[in-house]
Amino acid sequence: MALKAEHGQPGNSLFDFLNRWVNHHGDGKRDVLVLNVVLLGGPQSGRSSVGNALLGGDEFQTGRSISGVTTECRLLWRTFPRFFRRQGVETDMMLRIVDTPPGVPDPLSIHQLCPEGVHVLGIVVRADLPHEGKHLQQHAEKLLGPEWHQHSILILTHSDHLRETGLQPSAYLAQPFTGWLRNLAGEIRGGVWFLDNTSDWSSVRGRPLRDQILCLSAKNHHRALTIRTSV
Repeated sequence: MALKAEHGQPGNSLFDFLNRWVNHHGDGKRDVLVLNVVLLGGPQSGRSSVGNALLGGDEFQTGRSISGVTTECRLLWRTFPRFFRRQGVETDMMLRIVDTPPGVPDPLSIHQLCPEGVHVLGIVVRADLPHEGKHLQQHAEKLLGPEWHQHSILILTHSDHLRETGLQPSAYLAQPFTGWLRNLAGEIRGGVWFLDNTSDWSSVRGRPLRDQILCLSAKNHHRALTIRTSV
């Protein structure tokens, strides 16, 4: 599975001609589905760790910092051979993951990395610090417009802290302090994923989350939302 990176630079020329599907017919190669996934979250929310889980390796830098480790948009991508079957044909999936810095996302920077648009938006919130993500809905709509709900999945990281409080994931969203998350979970199309940061992210959590990303994109017929670079 080849892994490549772009760091704060315009989209690679490889993607200047890529649409949602890259077809290889007559040369023995498989079709490739290309999906752009953008991760939004606050400082220390676990965006980079989610990106690593999706890529299946420790590629995005992670760590503790007051303002967060990610200081500018960064793109990494990986191709997963024979990831699913489409109309009976084995198909590869290329995930292009954009990790964004905390705060208001820069539409121009994201557009440079994803000129084709965004297929899936991952809203990343710490389960033990839910109040720190209330601004993300406004950021998402400003970035992708009113249809952002249809392309979004809520990812709650650090869910291992729930065990310390005796809460099960199924009961977490019923708590008074998670009201806005409960409302958000009911609005977005991709549902909610709880990720335990003490687990082996790449091998334990990566595949189910990639499956969910693919499922959400399929519900939208693999259509990408245009990034709003001006209001």
